[in-house]
Amino acid sequence: MNDVEKLVAFNNVRSYLNQEDQKYLLSKLSIDQTNLTHRLRGLNVQNEFFTIQHLLGSCNDILSFDESTSVLTKSYSPDSCLVLKNNQKMFVEIKSKDEFEFKISGGNLQKRIDFANNFGYKLYFAVKLKSFWGLYSSEYLKSKNGKLKFPEDYLNSEFETMFGSKLIILPKGIKVKSFYSKTEDSLMQIRHENFGNLYKYQFFFNDNLIFDINKSNENEAAISIILEALHNEMSNQSQNIEDLGNGETLITEMLTDNTFFYDYSFLLAPINHAQSDLGFIMDNTSFFKYIVQQKGKSPVTKDSLYRILDFLHKKGITIIISKLIEQKGDFVEKIL
Repeated sequence: MNDVEKLVAFNNVRSYLNQEDQKYLLSKLSIDQTNLTHRLRGLNVQNEFFTIQHLLGSCNDILSFDESTSVLTKSYSPDSCLVLKNNQKMFVEIKSKDEFEFKISGGNLQKRIDFANNFGYKLYFAVKLKSFWGLYSSEYLKSKNGKLKFPEDYLNSEFETMFGSKLIILPKGIKVKSFYSKTEDSLMQIRHENFGNLYKYQFFFNDNLIFDINKSNENEAAISIILEALHNEMSNQSQNIEDLGNGETLITEMLTDNTFFYDYSFLLAPINHAQSDLGFIMDNTSFFKYIVQQKGKSPVTKDSLYRILDFLHKKGITIIISKLIEQKGDFVEKIL
């Protein structure tokens, strides 16, 4: 078993193991920490990319290739082949860097282009720099001498035009109050590791109550799960934790600035808060395998996201949904 096979084996089961069992398995497989951190990121990013395409509904077909078999013929095969909704076919090489720059040698790039040309397919590079996904044709990458930088090249990304991704702008003034208890029953089994069960959830805009979720309308608590990306951002902008006594805690979070989101960030955010059947927190890989086993069914869908956004808009919250290309300059300026 080579290093790649060991990492794939470990990655397939790690979200079902506790930390002690993970360390034991790493030692048995003789996987060093440096290799683990670097290579594991690549494996998870591939599954994140496939999950995004599935949840966006951008493709008729998603095919992935096993690079270990390409070694037999020294083929420069891509990571996947996509057939878009308009029947356009493309080879996609998936890359990621935990920094704002990516580069590939000219010789490596040309061999990958030649391989794609032999099949008559255009080659694209889906590149994640830190948390930002971009899509670039091999011709564009060649014109840049194999180098990509954020934000300069991000402005020329084709990710949203090819995959139908949208930008969602939510206004400042959105506020959420989440009530937790060590003794009360939870809403839809939503639990905070420090404060206990979520038993009440209130959503405000400019201090006006938009909706209130409690045990009487428990099923609507799914809204809080779908809006996890909003909660994550609010906790960064304004968060207050108040001890109410009797084992109860109130967490108040708020948007203090108009804030940009990707639509797919809403679809991905709940993953790291979901649990597997064995009770362990999921990651991109285990979630991807879960929806594969469920034959494409996902607990969070694009339709459910846009239904909630439409509901909030009708309640008087100004929400802007546009193609990312239309707002990209403002978006980049805002996040830098």
